[in-house]
Amino acid sequence: MPSVLHARTHACQEDSASLPLSYFSAWKTKGNVYVTWPPTSMQQQHHHTQPGVVVVELSDGALLGFKALPVPWQPELPASGVRLPAAPDWAALYPQLTLARAAAYLGNQWERAPGHACQLAALRVRRQQRRGGVRVGVVVGASDLLTAADVDAREKARVVREALRASGLLAVDGQVEAEDEDEENGRGQQRAVPLMEVVAQAGLACLCLPDADGWMELAVPHSRTGPDNIDVLTIFSMEEGRRPFTVGNVTMRHADGADVPILLERDEREDLGESGLGRRLATEAVKASMPWKSDLCQELEKLG
Repeated sequence: MPSVLHARTHACQEDSASLPLSYFSAWKTKGNVYVTWPPTSMQQQHHHTQPGVVVVELSDGALLGFKALPVPWQPELPASGVRLPAAPDWAALYPQLTLARAAAYLGNQWERAPGHACQLAALRVRRQQRRGGVRVGVVVGASDLLTAADVDAREKARVVREALRASGLLAVDGQVEAEDEDEENGRGQQRAVPLMEVVAQAGLACLCLPDADGWMELAVPHSRTGPDNIDVLTIFSMEEGRRPFTVGNVTMRHADGADVPILLERDEREDLGESGLGRRLATEAVKASMPWKSDLCQELEKLG
């Protein structure tokens, strides 16, 4: 099974008790903390904890995460290297680290397209054109800031961009600017590069960071979702039930390619959360020796 090649701390803060995962209590004893950011004086100027970035390097073919997707699914952008002028900072694909957690997002798919067939898929990474493995930037020490309702999305993006810059991940300034053509004046207009494009520029496959509820999830730049970057492997296919936001027929695709029906109890069809449908599907995956937890999640647990 693909595994993490290595993990190292590019930036963190000293108070490990405030981190969403207890990385640094173990790593400090190994002498693997290279940079502490931001300085204590800077921390005191902010109400919320400032983040750091840990880089985890995955081997080619590692299981990155799981995602509820429509059937069929097409990446929003082709392959790598596509620029999105004026794209919002947080425009990305958001997979989860476990199959059960991903099941909770099926309702989002049916809200966008009622009655449309959906799938729960595993996402495997492909190595970028560089030596070594596939790098994931794990944002730590920022759970209170990134989940705070009183901090807007632009400010959150700015802080994460600064963490990437301070960590040394960016070859250039984290506030990278690009020129867009000004049709009226014939001059180039300076603009800040969206955060997800900065992530791609830093050579990262994605970020791993807390969502609005404090759960760790992934943010994959759309330019990194093409077939040269990620393999999408369907595990479960399902239809929406007769009642909105419930599950109808479900089939599981085994490793040999066979589609096997899954018979759900009524409460499992109606509860799309981790304790309902998510738990049942994870159990079925384990029985069939199919993945239910990402390689990234397992390695983060080991580090914790």
